[in-house]
Amino acid sequence: PGDVVLITAASRAGKSSLLRALAAALRDRGVPVMDLAEIPLHADRAAVDGLECPLPEALAHLGRAGLSEAHLLVTPPAHFSEGQRFRYRLAAFFASDAPVLVADEFAATLDRITARAVAWQAGKFARAAGKTLLLATTHEDLDEDLQPTLRLWKPLGMGLHVDRRDVLAPVGEMP
Repeated sequence: PGDVVLITAASRAGKSSLLRALAAALRDRGVPVMDLAEIPLHADRAAVDGLECPLPEALAHLGRAGLSEAHLLVTPPAHFSEGQRFRYRLAAFFASDAPVLVADEFAATLDRITARAVAWQAGKFARAAGKTLLLATTHEDLDEDLQPTLRLWKPLGMGLHVDRRDVLAPVGEMP
């Protein structure tokens, strides 16, 4: 609980396969796993109404995911850009009871500054809420912000590397 697992490697290096295997192993043990890509995008209700929680919590989760602009709160998520859809789905996970989130190509549709801000918020929320994030990406710029408990990475032409952080530094203000 509260772990952040980050898998980074080049395209076609097996990140998605490893992520699917981890999710399947958890499901086989009876752990509910939410797949970010499978979170529905409503076309008939506003983003703020699409999250299954009270309004103050919905506003907090959407803000945490970087969707706090008034016009976005009242827009159905099916009408969002790809980056906004990613952030809405992340807010839906924040609002859910699911203990584990699986996200392939985490933050790939976001500009790098937004990706880092969202990664920082996601890691901070996961640790505080006791939720686990299983994330895969080709981008190598999210480690500092996510502060993963476990990092698996595979540089081109090399073997798999694993880094376990047993003691996380306190999460402070975003750099």
